Amino acid sequence: PDQGDMFSPAWGPDSRRLAYIQQRDGRLQIVIEEANGDRVPAGDISAQGIDVIARQLDWSPDGRILAVTNKPANDEPFRIELIHIRERRRTTLTVPPALSDGDFEPRFSPDGSRLAFLRQNSRGVAGVLVVTLPSSEPVAVTDERGAFTGIDWSPDSRSLVVSGEAAGVHRLWR
Repeated sequence: PDQGDMFSPAWGPDSRRLAYIQQRDGRLQIVIEEANGDRVPAGDISAQGIDVIARQLDWSPDGRILAVTNKPANDEPFRIELIHIRERRRTTLTVPPALSDGDFEPRFSPDGSRLAFLRQNSRGVAGVLVVTLPSSEPVAVTDERGAFTGIDWSPDSRSLVVSGEAAGVHRLWR
């Protein structure tokens, strides 16, 4: 059978589950594939997510939650939602400003206490923000807005590595 397009893969912390987004029949669905090959649907996301080239999924370190980028309506920005897998429950974590492009690239800290993400105000202009979990107001961790394109945590959860462009050259910053 046609499985459709699949993208944004993210291995679970136990390395036994793989989450990804599958496009099929005009829908985008989050799928969790178990080590034995079983596929478990974890929920739908907006079809607008098909145009997002950034990574859209990340697992919490305990494997109980998936962070996902979603756009609930055409006239709203992308936001970060948390999917509580066992409870089959979804909560909204971020609510970006109405005129922004929204929030992307969710990354849980290795200790699970925080989630970092990029908030894109307009094409090519983003900031790095961090939310203390279970939920708090996002705090900007970059002074300027730049062409940031990716983030990840240090193994000790103390700092972030950020990729982006400055003066036409792509760099990494801590």
